[in-house]
Amino acid sequence: VEYPCHAPGEQRWFVARITSFENNGQRWIVVAHENITERKQVEEALQKAEIKYRMLVERLPVIIYTSELGENGAWTYVSPQIENLLGFTAEEWMADPGLWYQQAHPEDRNRQQKLEEQAWARQESFEGEYRMLTRDGRQIWIRDSALILPPQNNRAPIVQGMLMHITVRKQVKENLRDS
Repeated sequence: VEYPCHAPGEQRWFVARITSFENNGQRWIVVAHENITERKQVEEALQKAEIKYRMLVERLPVIIYTSELGENGAWTYVSPQIENLLGFTAEEWMADPGLWYQQAHPEDRNRQQKLEEQAWARQESFEGEYRMLTRDGRQIWIRDSALILPPQNNRAPIVQGMLMHITVRKQVKENLRDS
């Protein structure tokens, strides 16, 4: 049982372990108390840091993601901005590992996959620009900047990155080049 205990000017946390036993016909209860204040403070600090991190990531005007490397690599995190940009909720995106491949423009899929594989082989980060199809069929340009981390627990390497919507920038460049 965990419980707080207030000393003047501070709060401390303890855990009590209660054991009962019988000895010579008498019932005995042993209570052991352990001060877990430091552990609780660390847990609270971690929780506050996670809240700050999540608020920052979920308010950035880019999509932050973590996935396994490869065409069918599982997505373990994608920020909610995916819905504004591509029309899929984060839950839908993470539930279907093949969705990225389906939504990547057919002419750009293999090039982007090769870019990732080459970056992994060289143990470096990568950046690439490619087209994606939104849920409603529109074509948009994405800039993908990511770092590939070594595999853990016999799984695929992990890709951590961000996707930035660059369609307007690409159109401006095209217009400038044409003029």
